[in-house]
Amino acid sequence: MQIKTAVIAALPALGALAVPTGSSGNNPDATFPAVYGLIVGEDIQPFHFESINANANKFWINLPQTATSCPYTGTDQADFCPPGNETAFIGSGSLAASVPGGQQIYVDTTGALMYTTAHTHVIPSGAVSYPFTYTLPGGAQYGSVSTRAFGADGFMACPTHGSIAYQVFASFPEAQVPLGNVNDCVPLAPLAVPYTAGFRGIALALIDTEA
Repeated sequence: MQIKTAVIAALPALGALAVPTGSSGNNPDATFPAVYGLIVGEDIQPFHFESINANANKFWINLPQTATSCPYTGTDQADFCPPGNETAFIGSGSLAASVPGGQQIYVDTTGALMYTTAHTHVIPSGAVSYPFTYTLPGGAQYGSVSTRAFGADGFMACPTHGSIAYQVFASFPEAQVPLGNVNDCVPLAPLAVPYTAGFRGIALALIDTEA
């Protein structure tokens, strides 16, 4: 039996952000964790137990570099900002960021999961904002995050040109994915794993029962 550990994002001093919390799933009272990371919990290769990270206004798997905005750069409070490989979420579609008002997540008309640039809330015409749904099966420790944007049946990770990184899209047949064929993409049902406020990160031990 192997033990694998994934580091989930945790941002200190987040403060209150007014975003929809949402509820769905087998437990009608279930809501999104206050702040959470997204982890591929299924045995899906090549990104079993990988986290979903934000970079260049898009979301990725197998791309550890997260592009973050730090309003404290050059000050004695710079340590409040996360390292470059941490991405955390709140509610049904916002980044847990140090940017005033946060950064909104949306699905654009190509199907790509995106987020707004720091200090702006502008999303493209026709995009679906706050796209996440949350399901917590009875007795489960962690719920999963999905989307119904543009009639999607969840998310998918799609290969990109000349890179090991996979970009995250809403899963529907008309999605305009990087290599042009949605059949190249892999379905995803990422787990929403909460963190304990005040810590730089939380380690989640995920047990691989395969021999």
